[in-house]
Amino acid sequence: MLEKTLREQCARVIADGISNGSYRSIKVKDAKASNLIFKMLREEVNYEWADCTKEIKNMLNVTEVCERPGSTILMDHHSVIHDQNLEVLKLGPLNDYPDFHTAKELRMPEAPDPVDLSDSDDSIDPDNNHDPYEVYHIDIIETLKKFLNPTSQKTLHTLCFDGNNMIFQTGWIKALSRLLPNLKTLELQWCHLGNKEFQSLCDEFPKLIRLDISNSGVTSLKGISKLKNLEFLDISYIKFKERKQIDDIFRLKKLRELLMHCGERKLKTVMLYVDCGKVLPKLESLDCAMCKLDQEHLERLVTTHKKLQRVAIVGTNIHKTATISIPGREIELLTCNTISDCIDSLTYYWEFHVLPEYPLKEIYDRINSILLFETEKVTPNEFKDCLLAMCQDDPECALNRVQAIDKMTRDSRVDMFNDPLKVEVMECLLAIHNDLEEYEDLSPEQEDTLKILWRVLSNPRLRVASDKHEEIVRRYATRMLSRDGYLEPETAIYCFRTKMSETADEEMLANQDKELPDVFFSSVLRILNQKKMKLIDKEDLEYLRKFLVYLGFRYYGREVKLTLVETYKCIKYLWKLVTRYNDNRSMKGFLLMALIHILTCTLKDTRKVFFKEDYLVLLTNELYKPDPPNQTKIVHILFYIYYHYNRLCNYDGAMAKALEIEERTKLSEDILKSLEGFYQTEHSGYLDGFSWIMTHCRRAQTEKVIGWFFEIIHGLYGKLLDPMEEDEDEDEMDDEDMEERTNSDVLDELQEVFEDSEEEEQERVQQPPKAPCMAQYFERLLYEQIINSATCKK
Repeated sequence: MLEKTLREQCARVIADGISNGSYRSIKVKDAKASNLIFKMLREEVNYEWADCTKEIKNMLNVTEVCERPGSTILMDHHSVIHDQNLEVLKLGPLNDYPDFHTAKELRMPEAPDPVDLSDSDDSIDPDNNHDPYEVYHIDIIETLKKFLNPTSQKTLHTLCFDGNNMIFQTGWIKALSRLLPNLKTLELQWCHLGNKEFQSLCDEFPKLIRLDISNSGVTSLKGISKLKNLEFLDISYIKFKERKQIDDIFRLKKLRELLMHCGERKLKTVMLYVDCGKVLPKLESLDCAMCKLDQEHLERLVTTHKKLQRVAIVGTNIHKTATISIPGREIELLTCNTISDCIDSLTYYWEFHVLPEYPLKEIYDRINSILLFETEKVTPNEFKDCLLAMCQDDPECALNRVQAIDKMTRDSRVDMFNDPLKVEVMECLLAIHNDLEEYEDLSPEQEDTLKILWRVLSNPRLRVASDKHEEIVRRYATRMLSRDGYLEPETAIYCFRTKMSETADEEMLANQDKELPDVFFSSVLRILNQKKMKLIDKEDLEYLRKFLVYLGFRYYGREVKLTLVETYKCIKYLWKLVTRYNDNRSMKGFLLMALIHILTCTLKDTRKVFFKEDYLVLLTNELYKPDPPNQTKIVHILFYIYYHYNRLCNYDGAMAKALEIEERTKLSEDILKSLEGFYQTEHSGYLDGFSWIMTHCRRAQTEKVIGWFFEIIHGLYGKLLDPMEEDEDEDEMDDEDMEERTNSDVLDELQEVFEDSEEEEQERVQQPPKAPCMAQYFERLLYEQIINSATCKK
């Protein structure tokens, strides 16, 4: 493992150097090292190819290009690959190479002639349910020529690709044999291959040692006897009905490995094979997983094949009860009854580089079941071995693997793993993550995989120092926090802390929030409202304050704000948070300020919903707890002002337009008259002078509440006169300064504020402060809202 790690570390350094331009003259002659470096260059999405293509051609001696299942060689890699002398080429699914598609047929009973794609830039994914096309045509010969130069065409001995049921041009088998005369390994899974084409393949490639025709259209193996050197054959998922269809296979005297697994437990391929009464004299390994099989046929199979050492019966009818005992022979039956059995089966498939989807899912499901219900039967060593066995590359079973890894890394089980094992786990998870990152729209299964993947990645006891890990975690914290649905508290708080700890300088928030989707803000507020998500830690509360500033910038001086739906969600969740933080005056104040800031910035759309009597009464009862903070008092003033603004704007027809400005001005005058009545009247009659503002709020209109309201105005309006003053000392006035100000001074200055001209209003351009104190920042925003609302002049 150390040697592997050192090799990979060296390869990574060289790959980085080639990409960033620091290595321009290096020459790597070793083919294995070149293959590893080139693999890293292709798989790392952050590497730039445009500036180093020529250098790569001259620096490396690449002989193998092997794509992981489910991945694709990018177009800008073709020229680099073409200039190398390859011996092995393994491509991904051919439907992922739209540049080489020549035609497509509609999903209709009477399909028209294939449509020419030669001049089309459109690429359609056959796996997409919305794709109107069912059958794709591809020129496989021209496709391969894009990757293989004349030398590679002679030296290539291994070719593998996933046909994805695409149709090749007529005569492609003979053309392929002329193009690649020295092939010894040919894997054509999921290829449109008829019986005639298969017989042509057997005629044209006599040197083949390894052949994979799984999931093809072949229904008869007639002609396969011509492949006299064949040692490995995969005929999985092919439905044979009669013994004569497979009879020719028994003439392969060198065949050592035979795979015929399926996914339905219905295919009788193995039983047909046994009923033929013939043997493969050198057969050592047989994979009949998920096939229909009974104990009798298993015993006959093992008895007649003297060199048979291993039989995979995972998921068969007898995988739980099968036993074989032959004196003088050791027969390994690969099952998934225990953790040890699962490890052996996984190891078998990884060693032979065969990744059958259904058998592997059966194994992973069994591992999950054991970890859930039979944990006490699993030893620490079995935990470790099983975890290592699962840390392989198999995107088809990502969900099953991640589920098992999740169960194996919970609670105290993580303590059993050392750092090298943790590194293996993280590399496995990051590989799965990279595969998912390539999809724009994730399926429900992929969404579940990502959710569980995040839970494991956020486990602090499993994490190891890795810049790549940290980068991915930070980048996808936004994605996880923007998801709909429930997010487990442990994962949610980890993502929240990760995201909000990205930036210490709040000046950068205005630029950063452009990258955030609208749903991010309402989703975070919804998550913070979960029962187990109440933030108590001081650092977490600071993160919440920063988030509220984040949210405020979305409405601060922007023409395009959050959508109305997302705004309503934010208001709803903010209000719920206000009631949750009654015992934290400071946080409650910040939440209230964020709430009123959104309401006032979206007044036109929100006033009819939120500025109503019931809402105002509820707010009044909630706000006036003992000794409310200044932020709470400001919020209450604003709610009263906008409540009456809403009432004034609810007239129907032309009268509303004619009276709106006049009545809004009248509101300002009434505020002044009420203040004047408060200052000039010492007895309780001053309440009558302010009753207009409290109209239709009878349930909240008590002498005590109105008294509080006047006290608020008396104590705060003096501080609202010059809210954008840079000197912080002048923003906050102590009690002695307030006592020195006479009533007439306050009224005169308020009158001046209310009489600001339109030009002065336009000059008051809101700019994000350079180094804001969040409390001052929010208060200033609210002060401006009060003054702008009270002035109301156009």
